[in-house]
Amino acid sequence: MALAAAVAFAAGVNTGHISMDDWGYIYGCPFVKDGLTFSNILSSFTNFGYDAFWMPLTFITYMADISLLGGGWVVHHAVNLFLHAANAAIATILLSKLFERFFPDVSSRVKTLSISAAVLFWALHPMRAESIVYIAARKDLLWSLFAMLSLIMWIEALKVPSRLKYFLSLLFCALSCISKPTAVCIPFVAFAIDWALSRRFPKNLVRYAPMLAVSVLVGLITLYCQSNPMDYEKLDVFGEPLWWRVLNAVVSLGMYAWHVIWPFSIRFDYRAVFGGWPVDGAFGLVFFSLLFAGLVYSSFKASSRARSVILLSLSWVIFSLGPVLGVLGTVNGDHAYADRYTYFPSLAVSFFISVSLGWLLTKNKRGKYAAASLFIATALFLPLTISVVRSYRNDFTAFSRTLEKDPDHWRALRVVGMEYCAKLGRIDEGVSMLKRSLSLRPSQKTAERLAYILSLRGKEGDYALVRSLAAPIARNPRLDRSGFMLEALGITALCEGDDALAVRYLSAAIDVPERAHRDFHARLYLGYALANRGEKEKALKVLDFLRNTTGGDVRFKAAAASRLIRGGTLVRLTPQKALGVHEITEKTNEQN
Repeated sequence: MALAAAVAFAAGVNTGHISMDDWGYIYGCPFVKDGLTFSNILSSFTNFGYDAFWMPLTFITYMADISLLGGGWVVHHAVNLFLHAANAAIATILLSKLFERFFPDVSSRVKTLSISAAVLFWALHPMRAESIVYIAARKDLLWSLFAMLSLIMWIEALKVPSRLKYFLSLLFCALSCISKPTAVCIPFVAFAIDWALSRRFPKNLVRYAPMLAVSVLVGLITLYCQSNPMDYEKLDVFGEPLWWRVLNAVVSLGMYAWHVIWPFSIRFDYRAVFGGWPVDGAFGLVFFSLLFAGLVYSSFKASSRARSVILLSLSWVIFSLGPVLGVLGTVNGDHAYADRYTYFPSLAVSFFISVSLGWLLTKNKRGKYAAASLFIATALFLPLTISVVRSYRNDFTAFSRTLEKDPDHWRALRVVGMEYCAKLGRIDEGVSMLKRSLSLRPSQKTAERLAYILSLRGKEGDYALVRSLAAPIARNPRLDRSGFMLEALGITALCEGDDALAVRYLSAAIDVPERAHRDFHARLYLGYALANRGEKEKALKVLDFLRNTTGGDVRFKAAAASRLIRGGTLVRLTPQKALGVHEITEKTNEQN
């Protein structure tokens, strides 16, 4: 099982990274980027709310990647792949333990065939790609690993009670919770297993108290972190109406169920904004309704053992998805669905499949056809799995796939639009995408990027839109925490001939304490504005600094502008005139 899982996702080791969380969790994290040290380990526990999460054990594994394996994206991907392979093996053990309790007299051949088919379907399914190739999703791999170990020890303790087994189950539960807070569901899944195996309400509830105490503590810490995030916009956890959160959760459940059997529309970063669903959202609602009705009908018609299997599978899914379905609160209303959320919950589906196959194989010959069909379906999904893995090469490829499946995804429009502008030279298309994104979901980050690009494009109406987008910053420059808006205002003023205002805005942009990008271009345009005002010495000081400390396009433009100033050439410097170094150089040569 482990080998098959590793081979299926091996191509993901050579992919790049996704800027959404990958960088922020590792090399952008002040207590992770320097590797394993006592100070960093302590900080991982005491920095409540970094990126709105408390997951110290996950951060410690990233530190270990850097200190023990040298770091780098390949290393982080390889560790994720190893964890998935280990989880495939542990999942086999967990399902075997459960299978034996429901079918103690089944032959080893039937047991092996049933569990192998079910685990392979889980381990190789395209929905696993996000958890493995998205480096930031390691928390899902880790909490699932410890959750499975905790449940294995719990099942053993139910069979032959032992303090050691209970203690190990509690220990693994705690490790799971500090890997990702979603693990607070473990006591509830353990309770469901206890009920299903005994087929009566558990009497000894005291033994759940330690697990439940850990879950409550971690749940309270998580609520505090998401309500008081560090270096992050404040998260409106309960901002959306309860009816919307419930409806959105039901839609998400329907989409999860549908994607298990038809995963061809899966993508990165699903959209679930108040008032609008993804393209397949309405279908998810219908599918959930049909599936729920079918399960309820089956539970009434089935035998006692079959009813226990159905209820355990359903409660396993509901309990483990509960913390991320959004009913108990969402992150600004749009985080109720992600493929990575299904990593542990979908084991319930594999459990149901394994037991169903075991029953069919013992009752009649149709079981062989069912098992063969499942193996064939798993094999047919493999090309899609590999395709999804390759789509995670970088932001552009990941979000381009998202746009193919959901053309109105606001974040994908922003990311792909930025790529069009910055790397592909398709500025007009990129601007249209950014405007569309801003209309779908008002966002300061999107507005900053759009204003900056419009200030550089300089078409009719662009500067007016820049001033409109940046109006709050113009009134109070301290509101700009990234430097984008002030730089856009400075470029706009420079292009419109107000050099004094350009100097003021660009100087303020350079002085922003925590800029989102380097200040090289802001300094370049500040040099232009100073030169246009006749302050040649100050301009040359700025431009010569860039010539000596930067490279590439900025260095060449600074050098060309310095030559123009020293040569006494009367050419007004603007970003548009400096877009091509050759243009300035040619003018200098002509006048010389």
